Amino acid sequence: MRAPFVLLAALAPMLLMPPAGLGAQVGVPSNEPLNAAVAARSGIFAPAILVPERRWTLAVRGEYGSAIERNVHTATRYLLDAELLRVQLTAVRGVGHHTFVLAQAGVTGAWAGFADGFFDGYHQVIGFVMPERDARPRDEYAYGLHLPEQNIAWSQPARTLALGDVRLGAGWRPSESAQTVVSVTLPTASRAAPFGRGTVTASVAQSLRARLGTRAALEGGATVGFAPRTGPLRPIQRQWTALGSLGVEVQVTRRLAGYTTLLVHSAAYDHTGLSELDGSAWIADVGVLLGTPGRRRWHVAIAEDLRRNDAGLDLVLKVGTGF
Repeated sequence: MRAPFVLLAALAPMLLMPPAGLGAQVGVPSNEPLNAAVAARSGIFAPAILVPERRWTLAVRGEYGSAIERNVHTATRYLLDAELLRVQLTAVRGVGHHTFVLAQAGVTGAWAGFADGFFDGYHQVIGFVMPERDARPRDEYAYGLHLPEQNIAWSQPARTLALGDVRLGAGWRPSESAQTVVSVTLPTASRAAPFGRGTVTASVAQSLRARLGTRAALEGGATVGFAPRTGPLRPIQRQWTALGSLGVEVQVTRRLAGYTTLLVHSAAYDHTGLSELDGSAWIADVGVLLGTPGRRRWHVAIAEDLRRNDAGLDLVLKVGTGF
C-alpha cells in the first residue's frame, strides 16, 4: 500500500514550485502517450503553444493511468495490467523574439497500484464493459509479450519509481497562430524502467491555433518522430511514429476555460498480429484550465481511450501547474 505515498511524493513539486506567468501558455496543455509500450518506443508529443519569454518558466505535470491489455488466447500472448505514473518538470526560456528552448525531466512508474476499484467504478458509471479487466484480479501487475514466430519471450518487472528520459528542444513561434518544436530525448532512464527508450529519439511537432470568435479557439497539430530499433523487441519495432491532435478551447470566465482534444497516435510496433500493438490509438482528452490570483495556471483533465484493443490507455487522470 505504499503506492499512494509514492504518488503524493512525486506530485509534491507542484505545490512547491514558484508561480508561473499565465501568459506563458496559449491554449491546451501538452500531450504525450502514457502507454508504456508506446512511450518506450517514441519521443512524439504534442507540445503546448507557448509565448517565448526572456526568463525561465517552469511547469509540472502529473499523469496517472490504468492499463489493461489482455490477448492470451493463442500462442501469441500479450498482457499489460498496470497502473502507470509520469511526473514531468518542464523549463522553457525565450532566446529571441520568436524562438525558445526547453528542457524536460521527470520520474515514471508502473506497478500493481491501488486504484483498480476506482477505475472499474468509473467505467460502470459510463456503461463501459471491460471483459479484459473482469478476467484479471484487482491490483495485480503483469507486463509481458510472447511471440513464438519472432522468437520473442519478454517481460518487464514493476518499477515503483524510476528516472525518465530527458528531453531537450528548441521552438520557433513566428506568429500567434503557429509554432514548431524540434526535440530529442536522451536515454537517461535505465533499461529496466517501463518508460525507458534505451536510445536517442528525435521529433518535429507543428502546432496551429485559430480564434473562433472572442471566447473559443480551434487548436491542432501533427508530430513525426524517429527512434532507432534497439533491445530485445527490435524485430517488431517501428522506427517512425506520428501523433495528430485536434481540439477546441472555450473561455468560460476570465480565469476559467474548458477544452476537448482528440488525439490519434500511430502504432509503435509491426508484424505482431496483435491490434493492441500493431494498431493506432484514438484518445479523447477533456479538461479545464484555471488561472489563480497567485499568477499560477492549473489544468485538470481526463483522457479516455475511444476504441477497444488498441494502444490507448483505459483512463488517465491529469493535473498540472505552470504554463
